[in-house]
Amino acid sequence: MNETVAIRVDSPDPGAGAGVLTQLRSRPEVVIAGPQGRPAVALAVLADAGDDALSWLRSLRAATGLPVVVVVGRAEPDALVRLVESGACGVLGRVEATAERLVRAVRLAAAGRGDLPPALVRHLLDRVSQRQRDPVPDGPGGS
Repeated sequence: MNETVAIRVDSPDPGAGAGVLTQLRSRPEVVIAGPQGRPAVALAVLADAGDDALSWLRSLRAATGLPVVVVVGRAEPDALVRLVESGACGVLGRVEATAERLVRAVRLAAAGRGDLPPALVRHLLDRVSQRQRDPVPDGPGGS
């Protein structure tokens, strides 16, 4: 996996992606796609994982069809799960989003793989296990 990956950086908050762009511009493994470019991955920068951010993320995923790696400033474990449910294939906290980690997440996304923090993977597994034990009723009247 030595090819350069073209990315686009998006955020609902103008200027929020500036730090990410600064970190990645010097990395030979990625290139920022221009307006006419064809990115392989979208990198979304979010302040939090609230309802508005999740709606924006779903719209980004639907509009681009690209795998999306999310850098999020703050989010509780359940909110991180909602990021994945909204289309993220990679999630990094802003604190852990070093240039190396960003490149790793982008390259994995471009290869059709995911990159999630171990604590989030554990939370996702617990949630799936709980859903298997306690299935959601089919409708208002139950199963």
